[in-house]
Amino acid sequence: MLTDIPAAEFEVTLDYDVDPAARREIEEVKQLNAAARRAVDEASRQSRAVVHDLRQRGLSVREIGVMLGITASRVSQLGKDKATA
Repeated sequence: MLTDIPAAEFEVTLDYDVDPAARREIEEVKQLNAAARRAVDEASRQSRAVVHDLRQRGLSVREIGVMLGITASRVSQLGKDKATA
């Protein structure tokens, strides 16, 4: 900004000087967080599929909520989501 160069024309990268053990711990946390995101995505996908299947079998959103341990409104949200694959 002080050089009158538009912000879109450069990138700032911060590099912290930490020891190798800390770098390994940081990388492990990043990997765990990525694995957690993948697990949440898979749980959501399977939840949508199960809700769809159970609704097709005639169960109410309340019944499904009790079975899955989620609220009836969450069941409704999952049932409206088109991505059941």
